[in-house]
Order: sequence, then C-alpha cells, then structure tokens
Amino acid sequence: MPSPNAGAMPELTTLPDAWAAARRGDAMALRWLHLCGVPLDRPDAGGLTPAHYAAGNGHLAAVHELCQLGARLDVADTTGTTPAHDAASGGHVEVIAALHAAGVRMDVRNHGGLTPADLADLYGHVAILDWTRGPAS
Repeated sequence: MPSPNAGAMPELTTLPDAWAAARRGDAMALRWLHLCGVPLDRPDAGGLTPAHYAAGNGHLAAVHELCQLGARLDVADTTGTTPAHDAASGGHVEVIAALHAAGVRMDVRNHGGLTPADLADLYGHVAILDWTRGPAS
C-alpha cells in the first residue's frame, strides 16, 4: 500500500470513494484507490459497481481505467442491469464500444428482459442501435 505522503490523494482510501470517483469519471482517483487496495468491482447496496457508475455517466476514460486495473465490467446489479445496460440507457456509444472490446456481452437481459440494445431503442439512442447493427452492407 502506498504511503499517504507519496501521492496527491491520500484522503481517498475507501470503497465509497471508488463509487464516487467512477460517478464523476476520475480515472486518476480510481488508479490511486486500486493502489491503496480498494476493490474496484465490489457493489454498493443496490448492486452498482464503479463500472456501472462510470458507464452510466459516459466516462470513457474511467471505464478504460477500470478495465486496465482488472475490474469486472460485466457485473449485474440487483435488477440484472450491467454497465452495458447503463451505457446504452444513457446513449454512450463510445462506452458501449469499449465495454464490448473488453469482452462484455451485449446480449445479456436484465430482470425486465431487456438487452442494452433494447434500452437504447427505448430511450431513442439511435447511435447505439446503429453501432449494434454494425456497418451497412
């Protein structure tokens, strides 16, 4: 564990700090927390992990950082919703693409029976629907 005097963020050392850092897209804080031994794929009471918060808020750099640090990006919350569902609901096509590139399945259905593409359709996020269909033939 790094010395508190060795970094710029010594006050960040808890799991709630990881959820907050992901929510605001602070990739540097996520790296610091990882170095401090904070697990970056542990869920909160609702089952949301830092990946859910980063993906749902469209924070591509934070999603990349979580991936590089080995956090699971496919954990479902208490409603069966994954970070891919959250990104699709928010219309974050770059995040969806990054999650897919990291190996996250896009065909997982939440407890309501919806895939990320279904949610993108529901919320009118055409760019995600276009991405899921791939390049035109």
